[in-house]
Amino acid sequence: MEELLQWMEYIEDIRQEQKVRHLLKDILVIVLFATLANADDWVEIALFAENYQDYLIKYIELKNGSPSHIVSAWSKEDGFCFGQKAAEEKSNEITAISELLEKLQIKGQIVTIDAMGTQKGIAEKIRYKRADYALAVKGSQGTLYEGLREYFGEEGLRRKIRETGGYKKTQEKAHGQTETRERYQTEDIKRLSQRKDWKGIKRASRWKRKAWKKRGKADGVPVFYKQLAGRNRNNEQDGEGTLECGKHALAFGCNL
Repeated sequence: MEELLQWMEYIEDIRQEQKVRHLLKDILVIVLFATLANADDWVEIALFAENYQDYLIKYIELKNGSPSHIVSAWSKEDGFCFGQKAAEEKSNEITAISELLEKLQIKGQIVTIDAMGTQKGIAEKIRYKRADYALAVKGSQGTLYEGLREYFGEEGLRRKIRETGGYKKTQEKAHGQTETRERYQTEDIKRLSQRKDWKGIKRASRWKRKAWKKRGKADGVPVFYKQLAGRNRNNEQDGEGTLECGKHALAFGCNL
């Protein structure tokens, strides 16, 4: 670990020095540790930094405490960031997303946002500005999450999705573990009770992820995950999904 930390000192920081509150090394270490703990997005990485600050300061300085949340908007096609809004508290991220949307010309674009931004008001604002959306849904969203889980829990619907090409399964091997992902996507949402609450909704999807780590020559054991909404006792990240209006093009996320 000491060698890795020393190596990080040689990474060039191209940010404007007068605007920097957190060392690049600090951010890299937070991302590394959070990723090893199976944090999946910037929101979870930021939460990891907040919850494990006492542990992190054994390795990094954190002169200004845990990095604050910054809501960013960037193009997924060319990787260009064209808008940011700071949110000092997690609860203010929703407001920051809304304020950032006000400033952006998004007509004709497709906006993707992580679960923090899955709010009816935000969906309505995106549609008002004549854009489409793809919003993530996680267990913390209660009724909406349970509604999607129940809807996709019907075997008849899943069979129909498989037959019509809306099902995809992938398997990847990396870092000594095997990860399997399944996704169901459908435009048949007439019986989805929450669909009337989401302006312009056209389709919904649900995915499941399971990771296994080889223990011996033949057997395997589930990879340890820190407890996050949506993961069950079989180590499956189950029931997460999206509400969609179009294909992904423009993305909103929470950065450090």
